[in-house]
Amino acid sequence: TSPMLIAKDLMQSGGGNKTYCISINLAVLKFTTNAGSLSFANSSHCDSEDEVAYSELCQMSNAVHVYDMNWMTASLKASRKLYTFEKAEMLLSKVLFLKAWFPSLCVAAFHAELDTVDGEACPQSEQYARLLSVRKGLPS
Repeated sequence: TSPMLIAKDLMQSGGGNKTYCISINLAVLKFTTNAGSLSFANSSHCDSEDEVAYSELCQMSNAVHVYDMNWMTASLKASRKLYTFEKAEMLLSKVLFLKAWFPSLCVAAFHAELDTVDGEACPQSEQYARLLSVRKGLPS
């Protein structure tokens, strides 16, 4: 079962005329190891965890991006670093899915300052693209 279906079921089990609010972390989580390589599958040891700006990802042109549409997750692996993050299109899908079931849905976005991108290093990226995608899914 995907996390979105689990969230929907939990919210529905609350019953009543409630307003539900979800939180979204706009920081990119960067995990680093000093030995071997990091992977979700092999229970790798993590030496450090940092919250970094989204623009750090666009500067890694040779890294492998992994998008899991069932779990609605995005990750990127580069040598001894593993990044997990929210992708704009996936955020819009999450908001639209929950909004269809819960029209009064509200969204709290954390670390919006880390959604910025460096225009020179990432000329193809839109400023605040992920925050704007959340806005598209909410009423005026």
